[in-house]
Amino acid sequence: MIRLYCIGCGVLLIAIGANWMVGKLSVKSWYNFFELMGNGQLQQLRPVDYLWLFFLYPLCLGLGAQLGKFCYQKLIPFL
Repeated sequence: MIRLYCIGCGVLLIAIGANWMVGKLSVKSWYNFFELMGNGQLQQLRPVDYLWLFFLYPLCLGLGAQLGKFCYQKLIPFL
């Protein structure tokens, strides 16, 4: 259970940082994507938005999971 908690915290921290970063870079997030999709305005998305949403963001979240696993492995000797 602690392992899953560590992985979840790693993903959460990376997701918060990634969402903050794209906000500063004016790249669309998933929230914007679904809003545009609901309004039928997906043509407003740029290639960089698609690159971020379907390649870079999942990669960041996967790295967050790896960070959580790493932290858990470092935490095990102390438990």
